Amino acid sequence: MKKDIDILHHVGLITSHMNSTIERYEKLGFSFTPLSLPSIPLRPGGEPESLGVGNRCAIFQNNYLEVLSVVDKARWGTITEDQRGPYDIDKPLRRYEGLHVMHFGAEDLEIVHKRLVEQGTTCSEIKPFQRMVDTPNGKK
Repeated sequence: MKKDIDILHHVGLITSHMNSTIERYEKLGFSFTPLSLPSIPLRPGGEPESLGVGNRCAIFQNNYLEVLSVVDKARWGTITEDQRGPYDIDKPLRRYEGLHVMHFGAEDLEIVHKRLVEQGTTCSEIKPFQRMVDTPNGKK
């Protein structure tokens, strides 16, 4: 049983201009999913809530390209930096727009996280994340 990183799950571009970024990649031949509005718990034990950030994805056979941007500035502005945690896209945007996200897959995230921390590699905590998807019975 393999216990370490075994896949590049996805990469993500962070941008201030969702529409123009998507248009540029579509001209290159990429096809994107509709806008998705991810939710996370903003307080311990809380229900997941929208952040005001959206994403669209170009799906490939074994992974995908994600484009992230603030799509509801009013909502985004109500969420503190602490609540945003590793999902705070303002920090990377202050450096540059582009590739900031690399998510890997592993059979046991806890083992990988422990190894990374022990060797001094900077990484975020493992956090729950969910997004709504269309199903035959509506969005879930």
